[in-house]
Amino acid sequence: MALIKCTECGHEVSDKASECPNCGCPINNVDAVQEKPIEEELYVKEPQKKKWWIWALAALLCLIGGSVYFFVSTRGNTDKEAPVAEKTDSTDKKENFYYDKDAIVIITPEFTKAIEQYDKLGIFSEGLAAVCKDDKWGYINTKGEEVIPCKYRSAEAFSDGLAAVKKSGKWGYIDVRGQKTIPIDITAEMAGQFSEGLAFVYREDRDGNASFSVINKQGNVVFDGKCDFSGIYGSELEAKLLPKYNQGELYVPVDLSTSAVYDSNGMKRRTADYYDKMVTAGKYIVATEDGEGEFFKVGLRNANGKMVIPAIYDGVNDTGFGENTEVSNGVVLVMLQELGDDVYEGPGDALESSDTKYYYGYADLKGNDTFSERIKSRCRKANDRAVNKILSQRADEAEAAIDAAVSYDYDGGSAYSANEDLSWLEGNWRYQMRAYGEVLEMRVGISGETIAVFMNGEHYYTGSYSIEGNHLVYNRRNGMSDYLVIDRNNQCLKADENNNMQRF
Repeated sequence: MALIKCTECGHEVSDKASECPNCGCPINNVDAVQEKPIEEELYVKEPQKKKWWIWALAALLCLIGGSVYFFVSTRGNTDKEAPVAEKTDSTDKKENFYYDKDAIVIITPEFTKAIEQYDKLGIFSEGLAAVCKDDKWGYINTKGEEVIPCKYRSAEAFSDGLAAVKKSGKWGYIDVRGQKTIPIDITAEMAGQFSEGLAFVYREDRDGNASFSVINKQGNVVFDGKCDFSGIYGSELEAKLLPKYNQGELYVPVDLSTSAVYDSNGMKRRTADYYDKMVTAGKYIVATEDGEGEFFKVGLRNANGKMVIPAIYDGVNDTGFGENTEVSNGVVLVMLQELGDDVYEGPGDALESSDTKYYYGYADLKGNDTFSERIKSRCRKANDRAVNKILSQRADEAEAAIDAAVSYDYDGGSAYSANEDLSWLEGNWRYQMRAYGEVLEMRVGISGETIAVFMNGEHYYTGSYSIEGNHLVYNRRNGMSDYLVIDRNNQCLKADENNNMQRF
């Protein structure tokens, strides 16, 4: 029996084990610890020592050859200008820096101190992570060393050896040395990650109409098309969520119900359900501890259901609660927030404030992170104050609603506020969302004083409801309730403040 190292978390395990006992990584993802091939590390190596007489002979020959060249070249050519050395962009290139695509980040005091200078961090991918300082983005390696200077307006994660960067309003791609492989001359809203040698570039015209191009690693357009992401990601689409090729297929949403499936040559092979292949892949799930209440924190749970990173953070890998994600280079990106005094409830009942302070760091699968205890304590205290304030506000609002004595017509009429016609609410509504690593669908039926709610085909609630301001409130129990948002201006029912439901 021998000890080998898990490439996921760096924990030493027996080579006879079926999975890593620390993170649950399968044995086929664990390789014996061995030195990396020289070509995988971008070090400038010292030449091997040669015998002294070989060097002496080489120097003598160079001296003789140089003298002859100088004599010949200067005879009759003294009036010509000396050649000008080619200029290079030294800010894009570092000749001697550490890079190992598969290296595991070791959280040490030195690493923690190295990343303290940055205002924001990105996830590690292929041995590098994007970092932001003074509103400019660059990249660090797994030792925390800045290997690509912070000079870009935006920078995405590396994938397939390249990363999308934005400068002066245009996009391009760089390699792991910071060399521009595709010139920064692409006009687009977002440039996606490369996968299988191709990348998805997203555009919008002045009227908000969306289109895309698929480019290769030479920057050439392979094909173009139309797309529509309005029904998937709410009001904000991020570059990391743009479609990527998987086994030769690209799923592109084209309307509110279907996706077009393209091959690598741009041939449209078929159509599929809108949400097919849109769920984020990964062996881990952003989760909370069992039994947590409404205002919860998140951590990471592996495929076996074990919490491998404690649920003490406000964000993990910039990924939503219940969604799948990956551990890359042994760590995940974690975020803590210190809420201000003007706290309020944002989308999904998340606590927000206009003066929230955000702290970014990394956490590994051994229980370590880069946050100081002082920062953790400040964030915990601010969160406790915010929760108490929100609960107090809710109690005041409930009391005010009772005092307002909203009247209802219980003689066969609907549960609508007096003197207001909300009959347009009646009928069937639905909303699809991504959560818990899969696509979920909420369906609502309203008739008279009754509302019926189904979640992913399963019955959730049938009973009465009430109209309280802009909320349709139902399922009251133990001091809690569920609600939908009423958009009177557009006569639309909303799953929350940002996401419309559709009639069906």
